[in-house]
Amino acid sequence: MVGVRRCAAAAAAAMPLCRLPFAAALVNTSRIGADLGQPGANLGQPESYSTNAACTKRRCVNPIFPGLQGLASMERSALQCQKLNETKQFLQFCKAAVPETFALQQFNSSLTLAEAVRAQEIEAVKAYRYHLAAMNVDAWEHRRPDLSQDSCVRSIWLMVCNTYFPRAAHDCAVGTPTALFKPCRNTCENYLQACGVECCDESVKCVFDRPMLVSAASLVATGSAVLSTSGYADELGPSRTCTGSAHRRAGSTGVLALLLAIAGVALPQASMPSFSLRRVAVVVALAASMASLQGCSIVGHPTAAWEEKASYLLDFQFVPVSSEEKQSGAWQAPPGAAVLNSCSLPGLPTEQRCGGHGVCRAWNATANPALAQVAPLTFCRCDRDWADPECRTRRKSQAKAFFLSLFAGFLGGDRFYLGQYYVGFLKLTSLGGLGVWWVYDIAYIGSAPVYAENYRLAADLPHWLYVMTSVSFFALVGVLALNMYGSEVHQNRSKSKMLRAAEEEYFKVRNVPVDHSAADFGAMPMGASSGTAMPPSGCYGTMAPPGARAMNYAGPYAP
Repeated sequence: MVGVRRCAAAAAAAMPLCRLPFAAALVNTSRIGADLGQPGANLGQPESYSTNAACTKRRCVNPIFPGLQGLASMERSALQCQKLNETKQFLQFCKAAVPETFALQQFNSSLTLAEAVRAQEIEAVKAYRYHLAAMNVDAWEHRRPDLSQDSCVRSIWLMVCNTYFPRAAHDCAVGTPTALFKPCRNTCENYLQACGVECCDESVKCVFDRPMLVSAASLVATGSAVLSTSGYADELGPSRTCTGSAHRRAGSTGVLALLLAIAGVALPQASMPSFSLRRVAVVVALAASMASLQGCSIVGHPTAAWEEKASYLLDFQFVPVSSEEKQSGAWQAPPGAAVLNSCSLPGLPTEQRCGGHGVCRAWNATANPALAQVAPLTFCRCDRDWADPECRTRRKSQAKAFFLSLFAGFLGGDRFYLGQYYVGFLKLTSLGGLGVWWVYDIAYIGSAPVYAENYRLAADLPHWLYVMTSVSFFALVGVLALNMYGSEVHQNRSKSKMLRAAEEEYFKVRNVPVDHSAADFGAMPMGASSGTAMPPSGCYGTMAPPGARAMNYAGPYAP
């Protein structure tokens, strides 16, 4: 810990004194602030978060908000006023989200206005791309989020653009200093709702006032231990005191469920069916509230759920190192060596870019003539079987998932392979949804690569193979089903034929005239009536001769 603190202090003072490994553990910013003698050592009070055992985490990543690291950078930077109508020709990614008067980080005379605007937009694109990757979404499929129909993707885009291009004072002059107007609270809340972010504790708040845990690598890269100390603006946009606007977030699902449960209890019994549908409604509503509401007990964990996770900025960083240094194991990254995009390093050998499993491609589909003198923004485009921003994660196979769905889908084997364990268990217990879910997943997985728990499946299943296999398999299943059905029909017909024959024989024998003796009308039929000797056992059984059977059928005691 002492070495980490010394490196943090050196980074803050811009003194390259340490060679700190980038796999260092997370560091508590309150301690770092105390060591550096900086304000912020006592920012916020210790908090305790409750744990909801009935809750399932979803898209709970670190940092929890897109562009949160950029918010801290903008807070520390000197900002100047700029007008959109004078700079929009330099914008591409954030053009549709930038306010008419926005704040730009101060830049020196060595940079042109186009380069300064472009540099700030590149940071916004990085924050957008890497946050999508942390949520296991391929950013290459959403290069135009301003036109996207996916509300989650669009909300992430608005968050990063509002962070890196915040509103400036409406009456400021171009080039003059301006204050920072953070993104509005409802912009942040809209992101949480659109993406369904759930960390199962009370840590996911858009407005907060406390230090956060930051990785030691981020300290060396940014020179600051604090991502943000006060979160986003506690205002509802659109407003002159914050950036952005969004629909106001709806109330908590848990609160609504609890209100419905109370309403269900209050309803008169006469309004409910006799089997007490009211009780079922109350149980369902209470279960929903239990899964979504957070506890109020102080018993819990001291660290936010999302802060306990490893930062995706560390997972996706790239540190240039030669193969000899990597094999020796003695190499340590110098301060500032890590970057978030290997394609941004000029002169880097091709085999070191994109983990050796991809190539660098231009992010923007169309070139901007106003930026002809500026180097294009490039990112890694991974090979078929690889994923993540640096192409270091192997994708799962679509072919394996398809054949698992085909032969073990009714047991949930395909869903287990995709990493969707809860869904797989549900599919297992329902035996593939009684066959319907099984057939659906065969078409769902085989028709195109779908998203697994980690990124989309590798497209290694030729479409013709999927079509031929599916048609052949279901044709075989149809033949077997038809054969089983035909066998059952044949057995039923044979049985019916035998019953008809027995019935005809019954009525035929019954209608045969038989001479009865007088003794037969007073007791059971006797052997004398049919002239057939009684067997030693005293019972004809099933071997009764026709005469005996005729006597039984035609006798007065016959049915």
